[in-house]
Amino acid sequence: MQSKVSPLSPVLVQVEVQVPWDKVQEKYDENLTRLSRTVHVRGFRPGKAPRTVIKRLYGQRVHGEVAANFIEEGLSEAVRSHDLDIVSEPTVELSPLEDGQPLQITAKFEIRPEISEVKVEGLELSAPAAEVSDKDVNEAVEELRRQHAELRLPEPARASQAGDQLRISYGVEIEGKAREDMASEERTVTVGEDKLIPELDKALLGVNVGDHLDVDVRFGEQAPEELRGKDARFHIHIHEIREAVLPELDDDFAKDCGDYETLLELRLKIREGLENEKKANRESELRRQVIDRLVDANEVPVPPSLVERQRKQLEMEIGAFLAMAGQGNPSLQEEMSNSLRERAEKQVKAALLLSALARQEGTKVEESEIDQRLQRIADASGKHIAKVRAEFGPERRQRLESQLVEEKLLDWLVAKAVVRTAEADSAEA
Repeated sequence: MQSKVSPLSPVLVQVEVQVPWDKVQEKYDENLTRLSRTVHVRGFRPGKAPRTVIKRLYGQRVHGEVAANFIEEGLSEAVRSHDLDIVSEPTVELSPLEDGQPLQITAKFEIRPEISEVKVEGLELSAPAAEVSDKDVNEAVEELRRQHAELRLPEPARASQAGDQLRISYGVEIEGKAREDMASEERTVTVGEDKLIPELDKALLGVNVGDHLDVDVRFGEQAPEELRGKDARFHIHIHEIREAVLPELDDDFAKDCGDYETLLELRLKIREGLENEKKANRESELRRQVIDRLVDANEVPVPPSLVERQRKQLEMEIGAFLAMAGQGNPSLQEEMSNSLRERAEKQVKAALLLSALARQEGTKVEESEIDQRLQRIADASGKHIAKVRAEFGPERRQRLESQLVEEKLLDWLVAKAVVRTAEADSAEA
């Protein structure tokens, strides 16, 4: 079989395969003979029907089988011989199957683009500082106090204040029409902490038990698409007000928070945790930015099928997350999925660039590095290392190796980049 490849774009090729008539006829006769031994034709014993009858009854079916066989065989051979890195199923056209004429197969494949060089010089990053201030520690301690606060009815009874927890019921009208699906009975909310819609948060400060109030709200850009720009009225009844009484900030409080003897010990542990968190956030932000800068610095054509595949994957992940969060609103999922194509395209570009960069720099992972990561997984999961190794079969181990190569490349890129802290940028401005 002869084959020819013609580039149609950096990510699309046309493959033409020509199958000589003698091969087509040989395969056709072979399939027809095999079929004649098994089919039942009325008026003839099994395997005894004349060939002309078999051909008249099943000729078109055999033609289809022969064509399908040569499509698979011919295209597979063409892909191997021309070393095509295909990423999609082909679209195929066939010439009519005529006696004495070769079978012409024309297919179009999406391929990975060839990236001759990945530009990595001069990438500039800006990341938050990793230092932890006394203010950070104090805020974390106060959050712990709020978590350990005792909720009780104010004595004497009073109007609601910031930090109070209110038990309320409410109905909702959108553009004058009641929305039963948005109503709630006996819901608990905390006021004065910017966690509610601003109009509701403001209205619920200074109310008393038994109050009924109507609050008008206009939904903004953060609302689901079906509600954006619409006017709503909340009919609210106040059932109960509870105040949060914070514990004293002393050694007893530290003991209540865990295995600590003194408040100082608790504060030191909090500082250590914040430092680790800020360091991890800084590293994550630098990796995110270096991918963005890498994509911006390198023009890469992307195969549409890879982008669509990644978009669907993101859509599935977001759908699963929304379902777990109890927000399975179809319009919200549709709204979010509409913004995923650009994100998917960027992720595909980044993957293509990192793959090319790994080849360019000869980045590899040693067996010892894979073993170290498996040990970390075992330690984190509480499983024996032998069990973890058994769980990581060839395919999963390959994915882990790819992940480690990517981490190496990102750390290398960050080390090469010019990194400025957010505070330094602010001071210079």
